[in-house]
Amino acid sequence: MTVEETNELIRNGLKYIGFQYDEEEIDINLLIRIREFIFKKSYKWFYEKFPKAFNFDIRKKGRDGYSYDRLRYYFNDRNELVECILYDEVEKSVEKKKRPIKPISSEMPFDNVKGKDYRSYHYVSELDHFFSYCINKVLLGKPSFESRMEEGLISIKKAIEDYVSKQERL
Repeated sequence: MTVEETNELIRNGLKYIGFQYDEEEIDINLLIRIREFIFKKSYKWFYEKFPKAFNFDIRKKGRDGYSYDRLRYYFNDRNELVECILYDEVEKSVEKKKRPIKPISSEMPFDNVKGKDYRSYHYVSELDHFFSYCINKVLLGKPSFESRMEEGLISIKKAIEDYVSKQERL
């Protein structure tokens, strides 16, 4: 998918999950708000919206659990999240660009990284992974949904596309 198509998938996905936003820019602030929204939802809600991804979650958690998203998150002295570096910028030898975040205090699972000045984030679900993956790709200007995508991400993409198709028929 192109960056533009991924951008549209994100926006349609937000409509599908009932996330209220004002067509704001897709940026790291939006990702944090989406994560907080998802974090507060029940398993039942997730199952009703994305049954295949929910079942994938159950198998994934039982097998090896969720990983860290590989972004670096920076907090201020008041323990508010204020900046992050995207994972391609961390993993590759490119200029690392700290992206500002509107300071927030978060209940989400950020973990200290021993000996480092940043924290990491542990995905809470496949839906969290989906939005993180898509937004990261848009911010880096890279295409998404290569052929090696996991079943859970693909099932979420399909559920959103089915929702859009159904809305178009109404």
